[in-house]
Amino acid sequence: MNDWAKKLGDEVKKQQDQKTANDATFLETQRLKKEFGPTLWEGLVAEVENSCGTINQQTGKTVVVISPTPDDELKVRNENIPARQLTAHFDTDKAQLVWEVAPLLSGGSARGHYEVAVDSMDGKVKLYPLGPGGVSTFAPPSSFSEIAQHMLTALMRNY
Repeated sequence: MNDWAKKLGDEVKKQQDQKTANDATFLETQRLKKEFGPTLWEGLVAEVENSCGTINQQTGKTVVVISPTPDDELKVRNENIPARQLTAHFDTDKAQLVWEVAPLLSGGSARGHYEVAVDSMDGKVKLYPLGPGGVSTFAPPSSFSEIAQHMLTALMRNY
């Protein structure tokens, strides 16, 4: 056998092995996102519900109202500005969370977009912020509390 053919064969074998490893990693990541994404969503919904209860308790009246929705949606209304509503949706197929508060006094809206991803440092599934068009911002993961704070601040502040 020619030396160059043997080296080329080894190189092709390494490429095949690397592709197999990459495919296995990709499939495992997808499995983790599908398995733990809904749990992250449920944790965020619970955080928003608890925060709404705290806000209502602190004000002494009902200023935020959570509307009944399907399990993959969340709707919260600002009773002080009745037209303003927080709408959030978890897409299990894409493993992404999108939220919007509208209308703001400016006529616009506030938005957030997060992706369920596996942290390369600890292997845990977390929510990472995405930029416009769903592009990664390379920002650190966001906690339930941080996301709930962004959502409810946009809903309740008078801007």
